[in-house]
Amino acid sequence: MHNVITNAVRGDPYPIDTLMIFMANMAWNSTMNTMAVREMLNAKDENGEFKIPFLVVCDAFDSEMVAYADLVLPDTTYLERYDCMSMLDRPISEFDGPVDSVRIPVVPPKGECKPFQEVLVELASRLKLPAFTTAEGGRKFKDYPGLS
Repeated sequence: MHNVITNAVRGDPYPIDTLMIFMANMAWNSTMNTMAVREMLNAKDENGEFKIPFLVVCDAFDSEMVAYADLVLPDTTYLERYDCMSMLDRPISEFDGPVDSVRIPVVPPKGECKPFQEVLVELASRLKLPAFTTAEGGRKFKDYPGLS
C-alpha cells in the first residue's frame, strides 16, 4: 500500500485515471516520506495535467489527504456500521465465516455519511458488475447487511 501513489504517478504497471484511497492518510502518517508523497500528489505531466487525474478519498475523519481530493466520500465510524473482523483484525470476513467479532451499529450515521461497504455495493451495482446485479441488470442487494 505504501507504493500506491508512487506507482500511480509512475504509471506502473499502467496509467490510471482514478485513484481511490480508503482510510489511509498517505499525505501524512501512512508513508515513510510524507514530503515526497505530497510532491507526487501535486505532480503534473508534460501537458500540465495531474499524474493522478482524479483522487477519491474515503475516510471517517478529515485528514491531510482531503486537501488533494477531487471527491471526498465521508465514511462512518465503527459505531455506525456493520463489520466483520477477521483473524487478521481487518474487515474482510463474512458473517458466516471465521471471525473474531461482528460489529453491529449502535448509533445511526451522522449527516451524509454512508458505510464504505454500502458505497462499494452501490458502485458495483452502477458499474453493473455481475455479482452485484440481477439477470435483468438491476441492483441485486439493497445494502451491505443484505449481502447473502
